[in-house]
Amino acid sequence: MSKNAATVTGLNEIIQKLNQLPDRIKNKLQRGGMKAAIEPVKAEVLRRVPELDGGLRASIEDRVVRRKWGYAAQVRARAPHAHLMEYGWWWTTHAGRRVKRVGPYPQGGFLRPALYGNADKVRQAFKDTLEQAIKELAEKGGK
Repeated sequence: MSKNAATVTGLNEIIQKLNQLPDRIKNKLQRGGMKAAIEPVKAEVLRRVPELDGGLRASIEDRVVRRKWGYAAQVRARAPHAHLMEYGWWWTTHAGRRVKRVGPYPQGGFLRPALYGNADKVRQAFKDTLEQAIKELAEKGGK
């Protein structure tokens, strides 16, 4: 897991219900839940991206990827200058002295604050999506 990843906790009862399902259904529900959960983060990232940088805005994407331990949801910027806008950079002279720190722009970046500021929304969206899907499966199974 990357050092900038956030772990969602506090969903023990939902996870227990999920683990009782067959693997095919469980995987489908996990992917759908992760996709729904990451939407508030993507919306916040798009809101925080500098207005003048259309290439950066267009490069932002979300996806759910399979890992050895389960699924991971990602919101990332694929523009070649995205890391500079997120973390900032130094201007240097030819003598190698650092002259001026530039960025991050906007202050604090755009990816990390969106993730950390929406942790509760992510947790709730994931939980709601899984609860709804499990409830629908139970209703289908009862018929």
